[in-house]
Amino acid sequence: MVIKMCWLNLNAQIQLKKGEIINKIEPQTSPHFEKYATYLAKIYEYSINEYPECEELINHYKNVSIYEMSNDKIYQEICWIIYSSGFKNDIIKKYWPYITEAYFKFDINKITDEYSDIDSAAIIVCRKSNFNNLNKAKYCIYNAHRITYLNDYLYEGGLRGVLNSIINMSVLDVYSIIPELKKQLGLKGIGDVTIFHLLKNVGINIFKPDIHVLRILEYIGLFKELKSQRETYYVLKQISKEMCIDVSELDTALFVFGKNNERNFEKILDGFILLK
Repeated sequence: MVIKMCWLNLNAQIQLKKGEIINKIEPQTSPHFEKYATYLAKIYEYSINEYPECEELINHYKNVSIYEMSNDKIYQEICWIIYSSGFKNDIIKKYWPYITEAYFKFDINKITDEYSDIDSAAIIVCRKSNFNNLNKAKYCIYNAHRITYLNDYLYEGGLRGVLNSIINMSVLDVYSIIPELKKQLGLKGIGDVTIFHLLKNVGINIFKPDIHVLRILEYIGLFKELKSQRETYYVLKQISKEMCIDVSELDTALFVFGKNNERNFEKILDGFILLK
């Protein structure tokens, strides 16, 4: 009952955000819009041409829909986010088949039945997956139990119902309810940045404030100038609109560029012909 009431509070907050007068006023576009648009268009083109994974990721996100995802599939995305945090994708891909088997192919019901004690189960998962990270294992096992609890007691569809409501919101308003969303979901290993990763992975067209992306935006001056993630998203949305792409597509290109050029992205950016 407590969880159900919490969801009702979150749902009321969502409805309130939808109707706020302030959200009817678009944030101010940066006076340096043209400069930023030039930078980001060049980064996008560079990522598409240089890194095959960029186009693969973009196509993947275009085909993702929460309406076609089961709670088990959402749980799989949560586990991927937790395991990939702090590790390169190539490393996680190497171990992913073993991780998948350790979590019974992300069957939430079987996980909660077989792994009732989180601490001892985490040791088993580490052994089965050959990926020795107890904290990540504990987070994922806990989250399986948490999702089961949410599905049993949360109003209208459990975890999937909450995310389904978010996807129907104006994306500009999503940033306003993120703290409450995180609190109500109560998922371990899903923090201030990875919550955006989760939303993007279930099909929300959103900018994810990943460290790789923020470094780029800070270097070109955009993130220093704007006061909030919401304003940053708005500028990126306007730029991506001019480029005839989704903001999540631009976000993906920035992420791939930043990830592949951690030590020399400044040199590459300085080599572009840009407006100063």
